[in-house]
Amino acid sequence: MLTEDEWDTYAAGVNRVARTVFDETGLRVVFHHHCAGYVETPEETRALMERTDADLVGLCLDTGHWHYAGGDAVQCVREYGE
Repeated sequence: MLTEDEWDTYAAGVNRVARTVFDETGLRVVFHHHCAGYVETPEETRALMERTDADLVGLCLDTGHWHYAGGDAVQCVREYGE
């Protein structure tokens, strides 16, 4: 588990990369949560998504990983929809 400060640092890095990609290409990035990573569970994914710029960073939902980590993929689609 990451500490609050580590979450902030991690998210700042994601935002920095997303901003660079957007500025250079006009494309928005998506984050892929993954088993055995820092962002695996629905709670960890929410912790990251709450700290990132929604205009730059979306969620690439992996339904298998979401389910494996204890989440409901249909609920995730309702939550992150776009």
